[in-house]
Amino acid sequence: MAVPRYVLYTQGLLLGAVALTCFIFGVLTGGTFFSAPSKNAKGPCTITGTVRYASGNQKLPDDGAVIIIFPDTKDAGQRASVAGMRPDEPLPETPLVGIQQIRDMGGGYTRAGPQGDFSVNLASGGSYYVLVLSSHTRRAANDEVKVMDVRTLGRFVDGAIDLLGDSKYRLTSETFRTDRTLTAQFD
Repeated sequence: MAVPRYVLYTQGLLLGAVALTCFIFGVLTGGTFFSAPSKNAKGPCTITGTVRYASGNQKLPDDGAVIIIFPDTKDAGQRASVAGMRPDEPLPETPLVGIQQIRDMGGGYTRAGPQGDFSVNLASGGSYYVLVLSSHTRRAANDEVKVMDVRTLGRFVDGAIDLLGDSKYRLTSETFRTDRTLTAQFD
């Protein structure tokens, strides 16, 4: 049976057009072509660790250091208030609104204990930003805050500069799949 070439070419073009249309529809309605698969943990995880600062040649516990964990999301929603969350501010008797807002985002807030130890419970694993504010060490006058750090924190809190104050800080990007231990050292 002989089939004319134009029929074969037309069928090939139609199949290509259908494949291209389905690809475009899939990109517009779902994920993106370049997104990596999610590697989140199935359940909650606990992040523990210690915060220390250098005093002479000793490494002392940074009791009162603030540890805030923000989920790495494109839109964090409402930004949290930073009132009362700095290490030089005493914790009030009632829970802070900003701390609850961070927890509602899927993050966590805590302060290091007398031995510099801390523990934060997260609802699930995934990518997070970890901010550690030292209670005992201060930034030098020539130690400027990084613009990218302020932009990153500004996605989650109102007044990122106010939150940092003059404390030395560490802002890192971490991925948590299970329980994990972190250590922060301020020189």
